[in-house]
Amino acid sequence: MEKTPSRRGRPPGPPQTLPLFLHEVQNRVRQEVIISGFVVRELNGYVDWAGRLTMMAPAEVMVRTMDRALHEYFKRDKLWRKARDALLVQRDADEWRAKAPFPRVSE
Repeated sequence: MEKTPSRRGRPPGPPQTLPLFLHEVQNRVRQEVIISGFVVRELNGYVDWAGRLTMMAPAEVMVRTMDRALHEYFKRDKLWRKARDALLVQRDADEWRAKAPFPRVSE
């Protein structure tokens, strides 16, 4: 009797039927970014294609696409993941102190 190898891990998910950017978007902030011409060409083509496919406005497709793409990129950067929490907590604390309505106490 032959023994079939056991499969490990999670079974494959259902096939993708819609662009990935439709999954999530939180609050929005305007940020200007300079990117290469190659990426602009690809991004504009993707936004046009996805907008026609989903019947969404190009601006909405752009926001959702960039949000999703950057989220995935940051998630894969292992060095960033190690430093991320400490850096973001410190930055948020500095911003909070700068906006605080009460006077600062000298140390």
